[in-house]
Amino acid sequence: MTARRRDRGRRAAIALAAGLAPTLALTLALTGVGRARADDGPTACATPLADPVALPWRTTGLDAGRGACLRPGVALAFGGRALIDTPGFYGSLGADAEVSARFTLGGIEWLAAARGSIGFVQNAVLKATEPGYGPLTIGATVGRDRRWRDRPLRLGLTARVELPATERRLGSTRLGGQLAALVTWRPTSRWYLHARLGVIGERTWSALDASGRAGGLIGGDVARGLGGGRLFVGLGVDAQLGWYRVGLDHLAARVGVGVAIAGGWRTSLAVGMPVVGAERTDLAFVVAVTRGTRAP
Repeated sequence: MTARRRDRGRRAAIALAAGLAPTLALTLALTGVGRARADDGPTACATPLADPVALPWRTTGLDAGRGACLRPGVALAFGGRALIDTPGFYGSLGADAEVSARFTLGGIEWLAAARGSIGFVQNAVLKATEPGYGPLTIGATVGRDRRWRDRPLRLGLTARVELPATERRLGSTRLGGQLAALVTWRPTSRWYLHARLGVIGERTWSALDASGRAGGLIGGDVARGLGGGRLFVGLGVDAQLGWYRVGLDHLAARVGVGVAIAGGWRTSLAVGMPVVGAERTDLAFVVAVTRGTRAP
């Protein structure tokens, strides 16, 4: 094994530990909170408009976040990201579309999603535009209603896997995934708080070599309802570490809006940018339209 591959392995192990340790600690710490009862009143999952808007930074959406509540339905999301380096005459623009379906079975929310993308790269000597497809993603989320400080709380655990051989890659195949613990708390009738702790990782194989990456995740959101609960505005922060190197990849801030339309339809928008760290993307955004169904 070469020194470079050993260094990659050490970075991946550190990032995995950094992501999994707080996830397990959070899960264990919250198992002692009070159980919800049928007569406890409003739940932490009263409206999907209060959920954090998923704003991924990795190009395949590997690190996309969510709230702890089960949200069956179908969605179409359009996203984009930009990397602009003016002194180096370099620019990279990416856009993607994802269609997803979520359904509940046996108290578990199941996810299936497919993506398409297009990328544009320019430097001092060339320009290139490349369309792509994939990966296909499957996932599952479970959760429990609880009480904390006599207010509704939702605990969740989510996992998603990006299937190998389902995306356009030149001479290689990749397997990626995310595991995260989720918390949604409703301290008042209009305010919602969200937290996420987890880990992402991927492994790529080619005819010549194999390599992997991993990163830790931590994030938090606050959302407030306006206009009689048909409009929610949210602010959030995301931190990732270990993906590019040992240490902080980014601390990013974002703002999101969720609006109820009619007949179970809703739309959401989020925009974010890194504040500090080694993140190579300067700006990211996502716009989604969702048709929700009631969880059984």
